[in-house]
Amino acid sequence: MLMKLENPDGPKLHEASPSRILVRVGIAVVVVAAFLTTASVITPSASRASDEEGALTEEQIEQMLAEADPVGTEAPDDLPSLGMMEGRERNIYISASPEGPRYTITDSLGNILGENLTASEVEEQFPDLGLENMVSGVGLMADVPLD
Repeated sequence: MLMKLENPDGPKLHEASPSRILVRVGIAVVVVAAFLTTASVITPSASRASDEEGALTEEQIEQMLAEADPVGTEAPDDLPSLGMMEGRERNIYISASPEGPRYTITDSLGNILGENLTASEVEEQFPDLGLENMVSGVGLMADVPLD
């Protein structure tokens, strides 16, 4: 059984009067018109990249690129790259070899600290890296049937 709520002083609460609907539509039209008018008046100032004060010089750009792409980012011995993990002090480059993954460790400046290392060699030479705690995505879905 449905109960209708009624307001003794006016229309039923679940019905809106036509004048109220017109007022709401009118407000919406005014807001949209004000937005469109404002958007058509405001034009951002155009600017060009130039040699103005504060612009980077060619030398500064080259230095930034050198720092962003340190020496030693390629996988050693042209082995296929599996990825890289970048830390604050050291970077780990992982590459694929026929004998399994190989790791190249560099410092933050790109100086090679260890190259083409096995996981056990990394753990032995760099125990603070915690390579044994890093999880690989390889084989995680090996037991999932493909039907």
